[in-house]
Amino acid sequence: KHLPELFAHTQGLHAAEAFIQAWSALAAAIAACPEVSAESNAALSEHASQFPTAQSMLAVVRFCTVARAHARDFLKIQFAIDPVAQAAARAVGTALISVGATMKCGRPL
Repeated sequence: KHLPELFAHTQGLHAAEAFIQAWSALAAAIAACPEVSAESNAALSEHASQFPTAQSMLAVVRFCTVARAHARDFLKIQFAIDPVAQAAARAVGTALISVGATMKCGRPL
């Protein structure tokens, strides 16, 4: 519900910085959500410990954006993550589905 506020600070940043900020905020919001499974939280915690700085995340976060969808009551969350961090990407996808999201997969960027 509060994801747009989490990403408001990414306006005007360099694209890579904005992607890192968006991914970090998304992962933090998901980790704080009580509906998220312990398994997903563990994967996100491990991801955070493996890539503790924005500089280290530049190597794995290829793309991450959050925007309003055409249906104004919905958000469109898109991300592409290096295979090294696929456990975290899976945890984010699983957590989003557990809170009511619909996942649509496309070709990698």
